[in-house]
Amino acid sequence: MKTSLLQRLYLLFSITLGAAVILYIKNFNPWLSGGLAAVAALLIFYALKIWITSIHLLVKKSNEILLKKSSATKWSFQNLAELHRNHELIAEKFQISAQLIANLIHPEKTVAQKLDAEDPVYKSLESVRSEMKRIKIEEERRAWVTQGLAKFSEVLRKKADLKEYGNSIISNLVKYLNINQGGLYIEKLNEKNDRYLELIACYAYGRKKYLENKIMSGEGLLGQCMLEKDFLFIKDIPKGYIKITSGLGEATPRNIVVAPLIFNDQFCGAIELASFEILQPHHLEFLKKVCDDIAAEIVSLNNSEHTRDLLNESNKLTQELQSREEEMRQNMEELAATQEEMSRKQIELSGIMNAIDSTLATVELDNTGKIIKHNSIFENLVGYSASQLKDKTFHLLIGESSDIALSDILNGVIKSGDFKTVSKQGLEIWLNITFTPVTDHAGITLKLLCMMQNITQKKMKEKESERRQAELKSYLNGVNNTIASAEFDLDGTFREGNEIFLKVIGYTKDDLKDQSFDIIMGDDPSVIMMWENLKLGKFFSGEFKMIDKEGKELWLSGTFNPATIEGNEPEKIIMLAQFTTQEKEKLNDLNTMVHALKATLPVMEFNADFSCKTANEIAMKFFGLSRLNLKSKTILDFIAPYYHSLWNKRKEEILENDFSSISLPFIVGPNQFNYEVTISIVKNLNGSISKVIVLLVKEVSSPVSLLAVV
Repeated sequence: MKTSLLQRLYLLFSITLGAAVILYIKNFNPWLSGGLAAVAALLIFYALKIWITSIHLLVKKSNEILLKKSSATKWSFQNLAELHRNHELIAEKFQISAQLIANLIHPEKTVAQKLDAEDPVYKSLESVRSEMKRIKIEEERRAWVTQGLAKFSEVLRKKADLKEYGNSIISNLVKYLNINQGGLYIEKLNEKNDRYLELIACYAYGRKKYLENKIMSGEGLLGQCMLEKDFLFIKDIPKGYIKITSGLGEATPRNIVVAPLIFNDQFCGAIELASFEILQPHHLEFLKKVCDDIAAEIVSLNNSEHTRDLLNESNKLTQELQSREEEMRQNMEELAATQEEMSRKQIELSGIMNAIDSTLATVELDNTGKIIKHNSIFENLVGYSASQLKDKTFHLLIGESSDIALSDILNGVIKSGDFKTVSKQGLEIWLNITFTPVTDHAGITLKLLCMMQNITQKKMKEKESERRQAELKSYLNGVNNTIASAEFDLDGTFREGNEIFLKVIGYTKDDLKDQSFDIIMGDDPSVIMMWENLKLGKFFSGEFKMIDKEGKELWLSGTFNPATIEGNEPEKIIMLAQFTTQEKEKLNDLNTMVHALKATLPVMEFNADFSCKTANEIAMKFFGLSRLNLKSKTILDFIAPYYHSLWNKRKEEILENDFSSISLPFIVGPNQFNYEVTISIVKNLNGSISKVIVLLVKEVSSPVSLLAVV
């Protein structure tokens, strides 16, 4: 407004002064130009006054803005300098204010204080900056809480085994809160249904800890938390309360927070945290929220585990019910099968009883021993009629002379046995009787069922067998007195020998005790082989050699028999033999003579049909034979053809004699030789001819005694 007025005055002054100058130059009325000049001067004076007043007001206002206590001089040109200084200060103030306003989005930054602390602008901006800083801190804390909850949402989603799950929760919680130690406790019930907390996870100093700890309800801080279901804060905790210490020499935490895990007002556990610093409100806000989430997950996990246990129990019960149902079904089937089997067995039993009644003699006795029932077989067996048997007692069954009491039979002392009785005709009868008591539900014998067989013939055969066994024993004693016998273990160890055996070999039983067979039979491989075969259960029969105590050879002929007492495996070896040393010596002498004859005279051996079997070298050389064509010959190939018919007639007669001496004509090439020959018939043990030996004794001049059997 004032500025506009000055501008108008200045314009009016300029016009008036210009008009006065123009009038003066053109020599108009001087009073008019002087008057215009005076008006112009008055305008100038008035404008100057207005200007000075305006400067004064500007200085005054700027001093107020700058909060200066000094006041402006009303009529002084110093106000211009003061106004210039105030203008610079106001510009600087606006610049600092602009910088402060620009830094409001970064309240953590500080600006050098160039404004007066009492400056309203500074106060307002500082108030705004403090509020912005507070809002940013709160926003950061809310973001920290939100991020933490989001992180734990991920952690809680990774469900695992309860201990592993707990370790993941407590380790992430300790790290996120940047504290020292933490432990997760879960509520459980013991056998007495008492509540207690069990430590399932512990994390301290950046490592997982493996500890075991149980806290009963009401015991310590955790037990108190179980009862109160509220947070507990302990500052400056007693020394020794913290059980876990750092191995690096770090200090022990001094602050404890116990946070309950509650879901739908249901206490399910607690978290115990230890730190150096007191947890801030946003830490507690986060801890409360995350504890709610943890509690919900633990309850869910417990419910899942409980549901799984119930499901397992349900499956188990279902399986048991199915098993019992199957068992009941099987029992019903077995019961039906049993009933069917009982019916079948009842039929079988009726059939068996009918069969027994038709094959065995049966008698029923009452508990006094009197016969109350019997079948026809028993009547025929004892020769009494039904009317005659009415007054008979059990003595008819077991014999009148028997001293067996009825009580022994009723009480089951005697259940079966062989008894001798006498028939009506006075004949001795042997009966095998089985006594079967028939009892009531209390076990009292009502009657006796007696089933019997006639074993008279069997008893007679037993007596005959006993007689024969006595005879056999007598015979064996005779054999034992005439034949050498000995017993050996399977490995050849001597066990027993009779007197003949011991007498001939010259040893006593004590001499041979625990001795091996080779002490008397030697260690020849054939003997070893014989014992190996005996161990396998094989039988040996023939001649064998033994050595007596003086070292002389003894020859025996007999058998070695593997004896089996139980089962099929042999348990011992029995030797039965006769000493044939003398016969062996005679046979050796005879063999020597035969070898001597074979070495000097032609000898031929034939089968029973007189086909050629073998011949010695002298005979083959005499007849011009070889081994290849020898067996294709018969005796007729050697005898002159005109004597064949006579030979065939006398051949059977020769075979019937053990020894014959005759003369025979033999053809050797174109020549005929008459020889006196001896014919020996050799037979085996069953009497069959095994071979015929023909010995050419000497040549005779004429066949005078041809085919004369001696």
